[in-house]
Parts: sequence; structure tokens; C-alpha cells
Amino acid sequence: MYDRLGGLPTGRASRPLFAWYGDMDIASHFWRLAQHSGLRVTVLLHAPLDPAAYRDRKTLAQAVWRIVDDGAATLRQNRPAMPLGAVEAEPAAANGAPAFA
Repeated sequence: MYDRLGGLPTGRASRPLFAWYGDMDIASHFWRLAQHSGLRVTVLLHAPLDPAAYRDRKTLAQAVWRIVDDGAATLRQNRPAMPLGAVEAEPAAANGAPAFA
């Protein structure tokens, strides 16, 4: 996630700069990004999930979405990203517990 621009946390106003959508050319998109100083990207690596622990692909997709969303929310709040441990299968997802602390 792009989380810094000009050394400051990014917000909604800067999202169009980072978004790559439609029929945009990747080279021109990258060039536009490269014109900005103080750009920082943070990559969160999440613990692998065992697909066998979920009853179907939709439940697995919801669990993955929740984990990625929690990580993105952490970065948007300008909190440091912490190493992520293993996530329980459906019990944690069912009670609304966060994917990581």
C-alpha cells in the first residue's frame, strides 16, 4: 500500500494518484508516480491460510478480504505494521475479532 507521499501520510485525496485502473498504460502510470518525492510503499506479508479450514471458497475469500482490510486500515491510521501471526479459521471470523492485534 502506498502510505506516504512527500513524507506525509496519504489520504483519500491522493488515492487517484496511486490507483491503476481502466485501460491505463503501466509505463505512464509508473512515470507519473516517479515524479513525486517522498513516496513510500509498505508491503504487508500475511500468514498463509489453510483453504481446507474453510467450508467453501466464499468463506475463504471473506477471511482473506478481512485480513487484507485490517492491514490496510492499520497503515491508513499511520500505525506501524507488525508481523502477522497465524489466523484462526472461521471462529475468529465469526465473532468479528480482528485478524491480528
